[in-house]
Amino acid sequence: MKNFRQEIAEGKRFLVFDIEEYHDVLNGDLDFSDLGLLPFRLNLQGERRKIVYSLSHRIGLLDFLESGIQEEDLLKNLLKLSQLFIYARDKRLPFKNFYLDVHAIFFNVMTRRLEILYVPIKNYFKSFDIVTLFLDIIYRSNFRSKDLDKVILLIKFLKMSRYIELDEIQTFLINLIRDDGLPSDSSEEETELEEELAETELIEKNRYYLSMVDSSVEIPLSEGNHILGRSEKDSDIWIPSSNRVSRVHLRLKVVEDSLSISDLNSKNGTYVNNRKLKGDEEVVISIGDQISIGDLDYTLETYDDSRSV
Repeated sequence: MKNFRQEIAEGKRFLVFDIEEYHDVLNGDLDFSDLGLLPFRLNLQGERRKIVYSLSHRIGLLDFLESGIQEEDLLKNLLKLSQLFIYARDKRLPFKNFYLDVHAIFFNVMTRRLEILYVPIKNYFKSFDIVTLFLDIIYRSNFRSKDLDKVILLIKFLKMSRYIELDEIQTFLINLIRDDGLPSDSSEEETELEEELAETELIEKNRYYLSMVDSSVEIPLSEGNHILGRSEKDSDIWIPSSNRVSRVHLRLKVVEDSLSISDLNSKNGTYVNNRKLKGDEEVVISIGDQISIGDLDYTLETYDDSRSV
């Protein structure tokens, strides 16, 4: 994201935005903690004026969506986002201060809620388009079920007009979640939307995944070689939540029914069932095996309970 950078201090992650060249910084009481605003603080003293956002216990929206999501959970999170925007409207806060981009939304693993970036600088963004944002979120989601009747109806509703009122979106989402007014038969248009969803690979096709212990975070594993690490640039699967994970930490290989893992000379090592991997050692792993990456523990799981590795 332009003008933003990540920093780690005392083991905690932060997103920092330098505002030296900006003068119209908006102040005020912005208590959105119950609705979904990424918490931040303003540092306007000294030469380095900046906004600091907390990323503790948070993962990027794209990582969250790629890990697999239930239709109902997505609808509830979209509802919370719409309620956030309605609250902002009622408080007369400018919509153009919300960073409406999938890269600027985070998932709080503690509260199980989406949080959006708010930039308190006058006229920083030029537009506000919630319809495009919601459609982008939907099309980037990996759904765990093929039963997507509600999502299809939501897409149909959002595509009706580019100027849907926030209250209309909120009401429609509430009715979907409550099952109010859902048709019993699929129309031809809905069938076309189902095909569109399939073509964009919305349905979760990954057979295996790493499940983080004591968390709902899941990392789907498609066929091929995957580099896991803390570097977003150098890794296929980005793990930013711990500074004990190396920039490129390990390689995980998926070939049909065979999965194997090897450490890439990481500083804190890779462990399989509490045994540390050596040098260039490549170890075959099975469903139920525990994999420790730095200080993070995962279990290898499958979406298909009838199969085993």
